Amino acid sequence: MKFIRIGDKELGNGKVFLIAEVGSNHASSLDIAIESIERAHWAGADAVKFQSINIDALYHNPNIDVRNLHKKIDFPESWYKKLKSECDKLGLVFLSSPTYLSAVGLLESVGVELYKIASAQVAVYPQLIERVAALGKPVVISSGLATENELSRVVDIFHKVGNEKFIILHCNSVYPANPDIVHLPRMLGYQKRFSCAVGFSDHTVSDVASIASVAMGAAVIERHFTISKKIDSPDAELSLEPQEFRNFVSSIREAELICRNLPRDSLEFDELAFKNRIQHNLVATREILSGQIIDQNNSDLMRGNDSVGIDAWTVYEKREIFIAKKDIQAGSWITWEFVERSQI
Repeated sequence: MKFIRIGDKELGNGKVFLIAEVGSNHASSLDIAIESIERAHWAGADAVKFQSINIDALYHNPNIDVRNLHKKIDFPESWYKKLKSECDKLGLVFLSSPTYLSAVGLLESVGVELYKIASAQVAVYPQLIERVAALGKPVVISSGLATENELSRVVDIFHKVGNEKFIILHCNSVYPANPDIVHLPRMLGYQKRFSCAVGFSDHTVSDVASIASVAMGAAVIERHFTISKKIDSPDAELSLEPQEFRNFVSSIREAELICRNLPRDSLEFDELAFKNRIQHNLVATREILSGQIIDQNNSDLMRGNDSVGIDAWTVYEKREIFIAKKDIQAGSWITWEFVERSQI
């Protein structure tokens, strides 16, 4: 998997990059948007994502329902600089999903380091995809409304412009997504087919799918975030409040530790101590005189806090005759100083 650097963070280094998607959970209030950034930082996010939406740039003659929806989810373009500044102050990565072409220039004007192309644009808007890809910056791509073959067309655009810094997020564009439609192994299919970093944009209502994605190698996880589910937003139902997101982050970080794959060349300290305590060593069950063969009639393999000497694996593998070269008292551990060996 390619390593992609975003500021001082490196995707694919074993630590999942966690995006708190504020999206439309701002209620058209700059104060709520800024508080969302502050609370996402407290909760442990690496990045905060918004959506660059402008009804006039997106629609030709929108109907009343569309206009009412966009009153809830659009925000003024003048917010970008303030939101980016707040993220910079807290050490968060600021990103937004451009949904119309001129939004890319707006985001460039505030110096974004990472782009997100939402599944709606991935599915139907190659002109926007190419404009973002051509910037040469890291780009997160959601797969939700694209088949694998359609996603291949998107990847071809990135290859055409020479941008290999893309991350494909497996995604279900159903809100909320039930577990039976998640099909998480698709994420691994994208990784294999497109030789890229992968992740998961989670639209389920529990943490299980995201935690499972860590075990499958997700480099990025995106989760909806809100300061309150009482905010009137289309995403409220599947968004996590600050304490929930903080708990979510803790679970992801624990899953990372659990999923670390280190060679089993040595035991943990406590494991080794336990192994030593249960080691089976040869002990004389009766007095053994010099010259006698040591066998099951006068010895046994037992464990003990003070056990020393010849362990069970040595007895098993050597396949030798052990002969006492001096007298051994009953109840004594049989050590090499008491033994001479001959091949069977």
